[in-house]
Amino acid sequence: MRRRLQIILLALVAIIALVLIVFVAFITAKPEVPYALPNPNGFDDLAKAGAAVANGVGEYQRFSQEELRVFVAAHSDALALARTGLARTCAVPIKTFLEDYQAMSDVLMGQKRLAQLLVAEGQLAELEDRPADAVRSHLDAVRLGQEISRGGFLINRLVGIACSAIGMAPLGKLAPNLEGEQLKPIVAELETIDRAGVTWEEVWAAEKAFMRHEVRKQPFSLAWLTEWRGFRASIRKGQDKHEESAARLRLLATELALRGFTTETGRPPAALDELLPNYLRAVPVDPFTERPLIYRPQGTNWLLYSVGPNRLDEGGKPYGPSVSGSGRQGDLFFDSR
Repeated sequence: MRRRLQIILLALVAIIALVLIVFVAFITAKPEVPYALPNPNGFDDLAKAGAAVANGVGEYQRFSQEELRVFVAAHSDALALARTGLARTCAVPIKTFLEDYQAMSDVLMGQKRLAQLLVAEGQLAELEDRPADAVRSHLDAVRLGQEISRGGFLINRLVGIACSAIGMAPLGKLAPNLEGEQLKPIVAELETIDRAGVTWEEVWAAEKAFMRHEVRKQPFSLAWLTEWRGFRASIRKGQDKHEESAARLRLLATELALRGFTTETGRPPAALDELLPNYLRAVPVDPFTERPLIYRPQGTNWLLYSVGPNRLDEGGKPYGPSVSGSGRQGDLFFDSR
């Protein structure tokens, strides 16, 4: 019995020592910033553009056509600066934000206003019967969401996801009014945005830098032990949001490709492969399964969806809150809410 207790005690000491070694290795790991910033950095332009947008932009949907025209004209410099930033390589300066988190909060709020401004510009173009300009504005909002996330923390990615959604919603509503040939360049641009999109590995690398920075402030605080479980849960939810955003982008691109193909041929394709190469460069993959998006032709229409965060194919059941309220269930469509 005594021998057994000694063995157990030695095992516990070994485990504690191993945990300490891993902990010390984690908080002393270098480099703290996992990438070098581009010069010039398009993110700086996007931050300045966001800071120049008036707080009232969130009410753009209630503006009259004349009010929209005046508002958009008053922000012409911010729009030009935003497009300068989008034309450059972008990366979130996380080292700066590690030292000044409040500064990052201000930038994040400005970037959301910038996405709303781009869509307000697109709404004005729609009212003035300039669909090509409207498409450009909405696509720029989608691209903005990717670029302000690049190399950033989870919070940057979540705001980026929100900005992309702000652009995708009106784009999905505008597309049914366009002809097949008008849809092709939109689909191509969405595919380009997707291929160049932020990866979860980028987000996780920056988030680990944030964790190291915070742990070094209080390296032996027990608070980290109690908060670790909650942190892991938030990371899992964040990854689901990231994958959901990618799925929505691919669903939208495929939906537009299907509409273009059907307009051109008078029928939906028997399989997504028929969309290649005229409407899609490759069959989109569901990020939740790493298999093609689920597609089923139904007469003159079709069913297209992702299995969503629960990773279960529920046959096209609409995505929404569970009956118990414990989460969201169902399959994900391009316009799911």
